[in-house]
Amino acid sequence: MYQNVIIPGYSFAHLYEEVGSTMDVARELIGSREVGVVVARRQTAGRGRQGRSWLGAGAALMATFIFPTSLRVSQLSGYSLAVGVRIAEALRLRGSNIQLKWPNDLVVVLNEKLSKLGGILIEVEERAGKCTVLVGLGLNIDGFPGEITDAISLRAAFGCCLSMEETLELIASALLEGHREFESSSGFSRFADRWLGLSCFRRGCSALTVDLGKDVVSGSFEGVDDRGALRLRVGSKEQVVYSGHVLEWRL
Repeated sequence: MYQNVIIPGYSFAHLYEEVGSTMDVARELIGSREVGVVVARRQTAGRGRQGRSWLGAGAALMATFIFPTSLRVSQLSGYSLAVGVRIAEALRLRGSNIQLKWPNDLVVVLNEKLSKLGGILIEVEERAGKCTVLVGLGLNIDGFPGEITDAISLRAAFGCCLSMEETLELIASALLEGHREFESSSGFSRFADRWLGLSCFRRGCSALTVDLGKDVVSGSFEGVDDRGALRLRVGSKEQVVYSGHVLEWRL
């Protein structure tokens, strides 16, 4: 069973005490072409990028937002980075100096140590020629998983006192506005400079080591392109990385 929550602009918002995964529940609700969100106080089978688990702890926001779109899958490059921009912008207005780590992490840098506040997972469902974007979000508000050594919460990092319900409404509004902005601009280009300003990496200064799956590459951070791909300076050449995981980062 779930509790219905009212969020402006959303056709429905279902709050569960416990689910396996908000992403799986949200996928079952696709079909009405309505904007909605599924929220859980606890997940038992939540997941992040590259198959990692995301179960949450105590006062964490675990949600999947449902956004039908007229865009094609090929036009959604960089969507996850745009989501990060809108979340960071919204929370910064409340005093939380969140930064972004390519491609999908919400982080903070304290005393030159990078700690993770949350993560974003994007899945796209295409049915009968219509696309729906599912935006999965895990965000540590007042606690974080003890087994994850680099995790931190909004309260621990910034003294942020927002409740889960307040955080949900704030982020839901920001993501709906961001979705409409992405659609109207037909892509990530409008978000690229904003993402760069929120990034924990600094152009020409940050050295990155990136796992590409079958290979590892190291280079200097040069920004992101209009599709959200990572630009690295490797020796005298620039390499564009469309998919990968940053293993190491240093100034």
